[in-house]
Amino acid sequence: MIIPVFLSMQGCSWHCVYCNQQVITGAGVIPPSAVESYVRGFSPRTEPTLAYYGGSFTALPHDLMAQYLHVANKLYCAGVIAGLRISTRPDALQGEVLAMLAHSCLQTLEIGVQSTDTAVLRRSGRPEVGVQQLQATMDQLRSYPWRTVLQVMPGLPGEDYGSFRRTIRDVCQLAPWGVRLYPTVVLRQTSLDTMYQQGHYKPLGLDEAVERCAWACDELADAGVSVQRLGLQDSESLRSDIVAGPWHPAFGELVQSRRWLLQLQPFRSRVELIRVHPGVHSQLVGQRRCNLHQLQLKKSQVHSDYTLPSGEALVLLEGGEAVSLRLART
Repeated sequence: MIIPVFLSMQGCSWHCVYCNQQVITGAGVIPPSAVESYVRGFSPRTEPTLAYYGGSFTALPHDLMAQYLHVANKLYCAGVIAGLRISTRPDALQGEVLAMLAHSCLQTLEIGVQSTDTAVLRRSGRPEVGVQQLQATMDQLRSYPWRTVLQVMPGLPGEDYGSFRRTIRDVCQLAPWGVRLYPTVVLRQTSLDTMYQQGHYKPLGLDEAVERCAWACDELADAGVSVQRLGLQDSESLRSDIVAGPWHPAFGELVQSRRWLLQLQPFRSRVELIRVHPGVHSQLVGQRRCNLHQLQLKKSQVHSDYTLPSGEALVLLEGGEAVSLRLART
C-alpha cells in the first residue's frame, strides 16, 4: 500500500503545459507538521510506503525537504511505514540533495523524464535534459540502493511515433528499475488546454495511445525494465476535468489486451482453439471481445485452463500444430 502525500507543484520552477496538480491529485499541500498524523490515520494490514508526490521533491528548499524527510524517518523507525517514495525532475538531483536522501528511508526515486526529445520538452515547458545528462544522472544513482522509476508521457506536443520510439529505446539504455507510462491528456485550466482549444495541439486517440504503449511494454520487457503503471489513476476530479485525450479507467488492461492481439495476429486464419490461463483470459479476449472480433474467433474457441503456467496461452492451429504464447512480464 502507498500512502500519498501530495505537495502539489512545490519545488516546480517550470510550468509544464499539461500540468494541473489540483485536478490530478484532488488535494492541496500537506505541511510537514501534519504528515505524521495523516499517515497514522490509515490502518493498513501491512506496513505501507509513504510517498511524496505532486511536485519536485528534491527541488524544495533544503530546510523544508529536511523536515519532510525527518517525519518519514521518524515513522520508519517507529515501524509505521516500510519506507519512502518520492518524485522529482531530472535536473534536481545534485550532490547535496543526494547526500540528504542517503540518510533517509528512501526506497524508490521517481524521475519525470517525460521524453528524451529536447524539442518536445521545450514545447511542453519542461527542462531540456538530454540523454547524456540523463545517463550521467543514472550512473550516479547506481551507487545508491534506491529503485529508480522513470516517468514517460506519450503524446506530448511535437512528438510523433518516431520520437516516442527513440525515447523508449533511450530509456531502455538508461536501464532504470521501472517505468510509468502516462499518455498525455488535456486537463482544464492548463496551457495545453489553451493550445488544444486554439487548434495548436492534437492529442493521441485512445487506440493510438494503446498501440504505442503496447509496443513500449514489449520493448521495456525485453530490456528487463518493469512497467509500474499505465495511465493516470482514476478519480472523480480527474474525470470531470479531462477535456480531451486518450484516458480510459482501464487503460492498462487495454494495453495488455493489445499485446496479446499483436502476438496472435500472425496465426489469425489458422487458429482452431486457444487455451489460456484464467489470470489473463479477459486480457486475451479483450474488452467487449474486441480481440476475438479482430481474429474472427468465437467465444467457444477460447478456454480457460488452470493447468497452464500463470499468464500463458496455448494456441492450437490447423493441422495439429501447437504454439505457446506468453507476454513478457512488465
